[in-house]
Amino acid sequence: MRALAFKAMPVKTDRTDARDIAQLMRLGWFRPVHCKSLPAQEVRALLTTRKLLQAKRHDVEMSLRGMLRGFGLKVGPTTPKTFEGRVRDLVACVALILPLPPFTSPSRRHR
Repeated sequence: MRALAFKAMPVKTDRTDARDIAQLMRLGWFRPVHCKSLPAQEVRALLTTRKLLQAKRHDVEMSLRGMLRGFGLKVGPTTPKTFEGRVRDLVACVALILPLPPFTSPSRRHR
């Protein structure tokens, strides 16, 4: 029914939209909504970013595993702390692969 009220409005301009929305507010057709607080939005943004970075790190690790498998090297089971060392050990044994540049952030190494 609310959507029909907007469709019944023949002229669509900002001024008429504002007037018609004010009229709908007076009629009580809109219910109040809850808006999340700014700290809650910040925490959600941080958590979303953290999850994205974790997924990207996992993708890079899986890509490295796949590339090394092409050379006959299997990384095997590792933890996030031991992955980099294991890859460096495997690559050090093979002269065909160039030395790997640092591929993890400094914050990851100090955990």
